[in-house]
Amino acid sequence: MNLETQWMGSDPYLRLYHSLANSNLLETYLSRGEENSKVAFAVSDLIKTKWQLVADLFNDTNWQPRCLFLPSLHVDFSEARLIPPVSRTETPDELFDRFQKAKMQMEALRVWCINDQTQKGKYVTAMSVLKSAKTDEKYSSMSAFPSHLLYLWHYGDSYKAIKELFQLPLIINPTPEEMVS
Repeated sequence: MNLETQWMGSDPYLRLYHSLANSNLLETYLSRGEENSKVAFAVSDLIKTKWQLVADLFNDTNWQPRCLFLPSLHVDFSEARLIPPVSRTETPDELFDRFQKAKMQMEALRVWCINDQTQKGKYVTAMSVLKSAKTDEKYSSMSAFPSHLLYLWHYGDSYKAIKELFQLPLIINPTPEEMVS
């Protein structure tokens, strides 16, 4: 099977995002850290090891993740369904490249949406943009974008919320070092 044919539709991307999330790496790779660059990937054994874990899970035909039930995000997610395995084994390099490309596309989409919204002083999430699609003509075409990009954006929003939630006890009960600073 041709590699490009295998990556048609959203399922392979959803499988990749769930592989990253289940390997506890999605939050890391959605940040703009240095380890996201191709150069860092080429020289870091730790990053290669992390992506090998992602590739092992992604390629595991017995692993059956389900996409999230998010009907208000996109019609593709109107049911929580199994994400099928791909037919060709993917290498960590290939998965890294796919994710980097999808992440850049998602960030471009996000910037396009946020530019108008941030002037209004709102925190903009994928869900908030889609809710405003009913009243704002600019966003009414959001369903025309690849659904996996909206899913990745929502995942990023979710992980940011989770990270802030886990930091909450540190704010309420600061350590002695935090009290000094």
